[in-house]
Amino acid sequence: MESNIRKLAVFLFMLGILFAVETYYNYLILNKLWPVILTSLGGGFIAIFFKRKKREPFYLASGVYIICFSILALVCNFTNWDLTRVWPVFIGFIGISQLALYVFHTRHRLYLFMMFVFFSISVVFYLVFTVSYKFWWTMLFMLGFAMLISVRKDEKKNIID
Repeated sequence: MESNIRKLAVFLFMLGILFAVETYYNYLILNKLWPVILTSLGGGFIAIFFKRKKREPFYLASGVYIICFSILALVCNFTNWDLTRVWPVFIGFIGISQLALYVFHTRHRLYLFMMFVFFSISVVFYLVFTVSYKFWWTMLFMLGFAMLISVRKDEKKNIID
């Protein structure tokens, strides 16, 4: 435990030096690389999930979400993308977290259903608020499709049961 604290202390110390150099010499590359810090935080959450005997889904879902956000922020920093235009993608990141929970935590179909719901909401919001308001009908289409896939074919039971 003490060695982990020392590693974190050295990492933070070196990070502080890098940001100090950037601040005083006007290097702007670190200013664009701040999402890498978030990526390491998300990776830490995922590592905690896999190292513990009792795997708590919070750590995996949080880690995956933070990594997805940091990748998007890194892309936005080096391109002309504007985070105010791609905000619906954040909802899709919740769907990716649900998929990770399905794959690595438990194979309950509810996670797949929730993944589809969050992806659908993300796509609908992106189409309606970013592309054109004329895509409002996609909400009804996606809701109907989600309801159809939520029913098991073999038992005609809701997957939430």
